[in-house]
Amino acid sequence: MDEAMKVEIQSAVASVLAETNSKWEQYYAQLQAKNAEIAQLEADKAAVEAEIEQLRADYEAAMAKQSLAEAGLAEANEKLGEMEKVNKQNELNAALAGFTDEEKAYAKTEIESFTNDPTSVEINSITGKIYAEIGRKSRENVKHEENSEIDIFSIAGDFSSDSDDEVSIF
Repeated sequence: MDEAMKVEIQSAVASVLAETNSKWEQYYAQLQAKNAEIAQLEADKAAVEAEIEQLRADYEAAMAKQSLAEAGLAEANEKLGEMEKVNKQNELNAALAGFTDEEKAYAKTEIESFTNDPTSVEINSITGKIYAEIGRKSRENVKHEENSEIDIFSIAGDFSSDSDDEVSIF
């Protein structure tokens, strides 16, 4: 190999090395830019994950509050139901105050049913039944009194009189 060729090869190698080095520096700069982008994306991802965790914690806290509120509401509804039951029982007692125990016995099953569940029977139906039974008993008593006062002999008449007004069918 002669010297000219050696120089030519060296210059070709040097130009290829210079070109490679310049490309390498360009690619290295692009790689650093991409690494910076990746680092920024990882930082953004970490921030989003932290925000998600905060939202999850807030959600859990809200669910716990809601659960407590629902439990309180259920307790309040139960107390309200008991108070309404007592109020309805007081209304029934006031409605039945004018009746005797015998009259109350006419609607005993309805009263017991109302005592167990005030929504199952209306107070008006209880008092209505009592009034209906009082009316029925009153009519029976009137009929019984009328029947006991009727003298069957006075209805039959006196057949011993010999009046001219009477016409014999024989």
